Amino acid sequence: AAFTAAILNNQPMGFYSPLTLVKDAQRHGLHFLPVDVRCSSWQCTIEQRNVRLGFNYVKGFRQQTAEALITARNKNPFESIDDLQRRVPQLSKAAITALADLGALNEIADKKRHRRDALWQSELALRPVGELLTGALEPETASPLPPMHYFERIQADFANSGISIGAHPMRFHRVQLDLQNVVTARQLLRIPNGRRIRVAGGVICRQQPSTAKGFVFMDTPGYDPVSATGQIAGGANMLCFTTGRGSAYGCKPTPSIKIATNTHIYTHMIEDMDLNCGDVLDGVSLSQKGAEIFEAILRVASGEKTKSEALGYGDSEFVPWNVGATM
Repeated sequence: AAFTAAILNNQPMGFYSPLTLVKDAQRHGLHFLPVDVRCSSWQCTIEQRNVRLGFNYVKGFRQQTAEALITARNKNPFESIDDLQRRVPQLSKAAITALADLGALNEIADKKRHRRDALWQSELALRPVGELLTGALEPETASPLPPMHYFERIQADFANSGISIGAHPMRFHRVQLDLQNVVTARQLLRIPNGRRIRVAGGVICRQQPSTAKGFVFMDTPGYDPVSATGQIAGGANMLCFTTGRGSAYGCKPTPSIKIATNTHIYTHMIEDMDLNCGDVLDGVSLSQKGAEIFEAILRVASGEKTKSEALGYGDSEFVPWNVGATM
C-alpha cells in the first residue's frame, strides 16, 4: 500500500498511467478508498492497509484549497455541504462540483447521500445569500434527482479524476465483445502462438505528444539496441537508423529505416540498407537528400516494409532492461 501510494503521489513518472497502477494493484489484492472531504489529505495516504485517494487526484483542485479545507476540518467537522462552502471560501464552483460528482461529499456529517444528492446540495450551497440570511436557511433540502447508475459513476470518476477505483470499464462491454469473439487477456494464455485473434481495450495514454505539429525528433547516441529501445519506449513510432559500419539492425516493434552514411557500405550491403547518404559527397544537395528521406518515411508510414522488416530482423534487438556494462 505504501509503495503504491508513493508512486501515485509522484506522478507523472513517464511510463505507467495512474489508472494502470491502480488496476494492477487491485488485481494484486490492494484496496482503495475514494476521495472524501472528511478524511482525505492533499496526497494519497494509508488507512488500515488501504490507499485513500487524495485531493491531488481531483482535476483542477489546488493544493492551497486542499490545505484550507483540511485546516477548517481539523477545527470542527463539517456539518453540511453548505457549512463546507461557507467555511472554505477558496472552493470554486468547479471544485465543489467535482467533489460532489466524485462522491467526496456523500458522507459529510455521516449522512448517506448519493452523488446526485450531493450535486443538488452543492448547487444550493453556491447560491448567493445575503449576510442577514446566512445560516437561516435549511442546510439541506431533499433532492429530486435519482442516483447515478454504476457506469455513470465510473464516467464521473474519469471525468473528474482520470482514474476509477470501481470496476474496470471494459467489464460493461464484455457481453457485446464476447458476441464479437473478442479475446480477454486471461484467454490469451490458452491460445496457440500464431493464431489471429481480436482484442479490445481503452486508450489510457499516448506515447507521443498529441498537440505536437509535424515530426517529433528524438536523438540518442550509443549502443544500437539500447539507444533505439529507449527511443521506442519513449514513444518513437519510426526509426531512421544511420550507420557508417553496416550495422544489421532491425526492431520489430517499430519500423527501422537504415541509412548508410557512405556509398561503400551501401553498395556492399544494398540488400540491408534502405538509403544511401554517401552520395552527398558526390554532389547531391542536402535538401535533395532530406526530401528523399522524408519520402521514405512517408512510404513506410503508409505500409511499405523496410529492408530489415523484409529480412525478418528485430526479434532480439528490443532490450528494455539491459543491466550492466555493454562492451
